[in-house]
Amino acid sequence: MKAKSLIVSLILIVCFAGIGIGLYCAWPAITGTITDNKYYTSEDLQDAYDKGYNDAFKNKDELTQQVDYYKELTDTYYISILDYQAQIKDYETLTENNKNTISTLEQNKTELQSQVENLTTIKNSNEETISDLQDEVRSLENQVKILTSSDSGKTEEIAELNKQITSLNNLISQLQNTNTLNVNTIASLNSQIESLNSQISNMTLQNQTASSQITALNNKISELQESINYYEQYIASLENGEQVVATFEFDGSVYNIQIVNKNSIVTVTTPTSTDYVIFNYWTVNGEQVDLSSYQITTNTKFVADVTYKYDVKFKVDNADYDSQIVVENGFATLPEEPTKTGYEFDGWSLNGVDVVENISSTAVTQNVTYQAVFTKLHTVTFMYEEELKSTQQVRNGECATDIDVEDTTYKVFNGWTYESAFIDLDTYKIYVDITFIADITYKYDVKFIVDNEEYNSQIVVENGFATLPEEPTKNGYKFSGWSINGVDIVENISSTAVTQNVTYQAIFAKLYNVTFYGEGRNYFTDKVAENEYFTGSIPRLYDTSKSEFLGWSLERFSRGFGPLESLDNIEYVNVNEVQITEDTVFYGIVIGKGLGVYEFTDNSGCSIQFSFSRYASYSYVSSSNEFFNKYLPGLTFLTVNITNFKKPLVTFKDSGSSNSLYFRYDSNNNCYTLDGQWNGRMFEYTFNLVNLYSVGY
Repeated sequence: MKAKSLIVSLILIVCFAGIGIGLYCAWPAITGTITDNKYYTSEDLQDAYDKGYNDAFKNKDELTQQVDYYKELTDTYYISILDYQAQIKDYETLTENNKNTISTLEQNKTELQSQVENLTTIKNSNEETISDLQDEVRSLENQVKILTSSDSGKTEEIAELNKQITSLNNLISQLQNTNTLNVNTIASLNSQIESLNSQISNMTLQNQTASSQITALNNKISELQESINYYEQYIASLENGEQVVATFEFDGSVYNIQIVNKNSIVTVTTPTSTDYVIFNYWTVNGEQVDLSSYQITTNTKFVADVTYKYDVKFKVDNADYDSQIVVENGFATLPEEPTKTGYEFDGWSLNGVDVVENISSTAVTQNVTYQAVFTKLHTVTFMYEEELKSTQQVRNGECATDIDVEDTTYKVFNGWTYESAFIDLDTYKIYVDITFIADITYKYDVKFIVDNEEYNSQIVVENGFATLPEEPTKNGYKFSGWSINGVDIVENISSTAVTQNVTYQAIFAKLYNVTFYGEGRNYFTDKVAENEYFTGSIPRLYDTSKSEFLGWSLERFSRGFGPLESLDNIEYVNVNEVQITEDTVFYGIVIGKGLGVYEFTDNSGCSIQFSFSRYASYSYVSSSNEFFNKYLPGLTFLTVNITNFKKPLVTFKDSGSSNSLYFRYDSNNNCYTLDGQWNGRMFEYTFNLVNLYSVGY
């Protein structure tokens, strides 16, 4: 380019030198005509002037042609410079926009990389947790296998272990699902990062190319400007003292160049206006001039006063949405905000990223195109107790807004969870549609009521356990326990999980006196609750060599004598099996072994009675004389020995002789026989025994 400029310049110099030589040669023709003769007529003088000026004007025409050529060439250079400057401005705008976009993309990439790092950390942590939980599940399964194979009958323990295994497997499944989501999210984020890197790389390359182009264009402009300066100076040097150069500039370029006589009026065709460039008037040094009256006295530059207008376009997804032509330094009118399903309109941007604020108050100085910027909206759902509490449309990468939910003493709101993990709404960024579940701790009233009055009240967390209060007391009653329905006692309250409000009623059993009575006195009295059983130590009455304790009865017998057979009619009871429903007396039945009367009678009614004292070692006999006369004649003294208490063997001995008789029980005939030897007599008689026994209670 420089070589071409030098060649053109040399050609121009030669041309201008030729013109100068022409003028120089014409002048001697004028003056030579005058000086060649000593006397000149007026005709001679006129001829000389005509010849010289004719040559001069001929040369002037050639000069004018050359000036016109240089003017056109200079104008072309001006146009090229303006075109190059416009290209430089476009490149500079592109570079600046790319720099801003790259900065934004780098920031976005940093945020995405941070998310990837956080999600990777969570994923790795979850994988470690899953491994630990799987080890724990295998351990529990081995325990179940051992208990099952041993046939130990530990059904409840096996069920509890299986419950733990199910719970752990559910947790493992939740963590695996979370990791799957994290892996997909990481892949998506990495894809976005890769896309950002590609955009950054492309824009960086564009900036490098633009920088090279700007340098090349600036070099071209510099070269052209040097040529223009030279041409303008050279054109001016061709002027004579009566001519000046008039240069007209329109829309930043040379519109016209004229060489005119001083003090003349210049004329020029009015430039054609367009929709975007409107000619108003000519100015000199910033002041408006009227060409029809303006006299030019020196080299003068006339600059057109121009009104510029620019295109302001608004695009949505690269499609035209609105277009305006705005006067320079005027303001665009914002169109109605566009809509896009599933997105929120952020504003208008020049680079597709950064939103331009105050467009309607920003002066328009060039053509400008705005792109609509949208942000993806995600649906955030809040579930509270399986009920839809609220939904929000949240911008991509932003956080949801917390909502008010019920939080009371009995329904404690702990926070929001996702995939069973607690999240912080203030920091949890939304990138997909998501549902948050309220984590709630339920609490219940556990009340203990005694005779319709509150005795104790507790607030217990769900599946927690109530604490048993101190047992209440009531005069004349025994505390039986706590009941829900007022009848059935609830066992293991302190180990029963609380899942709802519950009220327990105190159950009391009336206390009754249980008395043990025997041999005319109370042995002792105890208290037993209604419908319960005596569980204390049961007393035992006389049971010695002289008496026998037969048992306890609820029937009362008068002390005295009675037939032995009547003992079979007594209803004895097991004290521990008698349900107490009122004050109760247990009567002890005792038969005295050494106190009573045995009466033996024969078929004729002859009888004999033997009375026994528990404290005497002898016995006495009372009978009718008929018995002795009939059976024991000559009796001097009688001793009696009794064995086998219920079916006695009675032995009679006469202390003054060897006489002896026996009352023996004949089990075959269920009677007694009197047999033996008395005064040499051997005899055997049959008697019936009536036993009058002593009864104690």
